[in-house]
Amino acid sequence: MNSEFSRADANFSETNMDEGDLMLNFKGSQGIKNEVFSLDIVAFKW
Repeated sequence: MNSEFSRADANFSETNMDEGDLMLNFKGSQGIKNEVFSLDIVAFKW
């Protein structure tokens, strides 16, 4: 996955998984809220 953020940006992260779809919400180091939605995830590690 190529993205505009890194794990170092993630403060106060929240993950939700529903029927294989993953929603990741976190506030970045500059206080900006980020939301990432991925379909049909088999596994993930944060």
